[in-house]
Amino acid sequence: MIESPSNRSMSNTRCLKPGVILKERYKIEEVIGAGGFGITYRAWDPLLQSYVAIKEYYPSGIATRSADSSKVCVPVGQEQREYHRGRIRFLKEAQDVARFQSEPNIVSIYDYLEENDTAYMVMEYLHGCTLKQYIREHGGRLDTDHILHICLSVLDALAVVHKAGMIHRDISPENIFICEDLTVKLIDFGAAKQVYLDGEQTMSVVLKPGYAPPEQYAKKDKQGPWTDIYALGATLYFAATGEKPEESFGRVLEDTIKPVCEVNPEIPRAMSQVIMRAMSVKIEDRYQTVEAMREALLAGEGQNAQMEPYVIPASRISKRDLPKKRGFLIGVAFCIVIMLVVTGIWMAGRVAKKAGTATATEMNAASTEAQTATMADAQTATDAEQAATEAEKTTQADNPMVMHVPTKEELAEQEKSDAILNITSSETERVSIDAFEYMKDGNQGYRMESADGLAAVAYEGDCVKLCLKYYDSILGDTPQVTDDLIYSYTFERYDSDYGIYRAIYDADDTSGYWDYATLYPPEFHFADDSFTLYIPLTSGLEDGRYKLYFSYEDPATQKSVFQATIEFYLNRSAM
Repeated sequence: MIESPSNRSMSNTRCLKPGVILKERYKIEEVIGAGGFGITYRAWDPLLQSYVAIKEYYPSGIATRSADSSKVCVPVGQEQREYHRGRIRFLKEAQDVARFQSEPNIVSIYDYLEENDTAYMVMEYLHGCTLKQYIREHGGRLDTDHILHICLSVLDALAVVHKAGMIHRDISPENIFICEDLTVKLIDFGAAKQVYLDGEQTMSVVLKPGYAPPEQYAKKDKQGPWTDIYALGATLYFAATGEKPEESFGRVLEDTIKPVCEVNPEIPRAMSQVIMRAMSVKIEDRYQTVEAMREALLAGEGQNAQMEPYVIPASRISKRDLPKKRGFLIGVAFCIVIMLVVTGIWMAGRVAKKAGTATATEMNAASTEAQTATMADAQTATDAEQAATEAEKTTQADNPMVMHVPTKEELAEQEKSDAILNITSSETERVSIDAFEYMKDGNQGYRMESADGLAAVAYEGDCVKLCLKYYDSILGDTPQVTDDLIYSYTFERYDSDYGIYRAIYDADDTSGYWDYATLYPPEFHFADDSFTLYIPLTSGLEDGRYKLYFSYEDPATQKSVFQATIEFYLNRSAM
């Protein structure tokens, strides 16, 4: 069964359908996130001529929506009252955060509205991933440079929030967003509260275990900037160590948490002390303001020397820069060799001095022995390098997410290449790219006709063959052809004016309501060890940069089984 339109949510009747227009302006395209209290969509804003993210208030335990309607249905009684109270809080969140629109480290809210018996907030569309995903894709831990950059950025955001008399109350790796240009954004103010900073107040209990301080476990307690400071410290602890901190409530009874520098010796002691103080169980032991924490971080708490203000060197942090484990091992081996050479020379000198009348032959023998030892250790270093290389290969082979991002030089060479298709970057999860080939008059794929509603007919013309090899993790339970096949598929073209990829509405007969990916869906072929797509490539597609995304989803859970994102350069002039 072929699903259309090509969006991640198309099989889920609780989500808005692609093409729905909100406020006679925003056109829904696809779901980009969903949680217990809301659904987030990517939408096109023709006024701004750009994508926006639209968050819909949709408490999944209360609200429902039929397959043929955009309106939300809510039961009567107590659940209805809860729904409307939540809707008021949702709109207040939008109003509160909208005032921070000019702040670079806080997600911008452009608009908010009420339609379909629910509420929506329109936000800037961010390209990147959450800090939690970023940490996972960088080997499970971040280095000092990353941590300092993230911490200072979040402190800047919190300084503005606290000055407005608010606290976020939900700082965590899931609510910090790392953009592709490494800008750090604070997102999701759903738990934020307007507070009185000079006394106790009654608050709803909102917490995230591991990141919430003890005072958030009680309805009536003194919450303030120090509450967010604890959560930020716990978030940095996770980023530096890869270990989620134990719940603060348990630490009140017995605090056994290890300092950051003990778990990860690469983190400087001064930075470790700042993080651990921010995570103090007692409010009075923490930094009371973000300014105090910033000052301690930049000064190097526990050190006498003043630290210079930090500027991120572009050469040290790059987009999705994986840890250089091999380089580290080679460096260590090289240092060992140098130390052994010096030790060998020193030992030879000691032999000569002790003997006093030692002959030249004896000294040469000692020197030869030292050199032999040095050569043996050099061979050990070479073996260590080879072992590191093999370990890196093994790690990549077992990694469920593999990505290649080319340099500018590689991109320039690929665009000048004689090949019709040139992959400029790729990202795969639980599959590897086995083939990506141009097929002249391949005649495979589908074309959707809309005379009486969208219906698939055979496609005739050029196409691309994309073969994805399964990782071992899914070979035991490979996807099969089913009547309820669920997949997500997008095909976009690069807009050089705005520096983003956009859906295609101006190729062949795509100038109407549906985009290219909807009107020209791929054809699938299942095998025991691979999955092959044949993607139509019509004559209306000009040469240039494109991006396609495909995800096969489990019909029962609607979660991705495997996925692939490929950015490529189309160069038909090479034919």
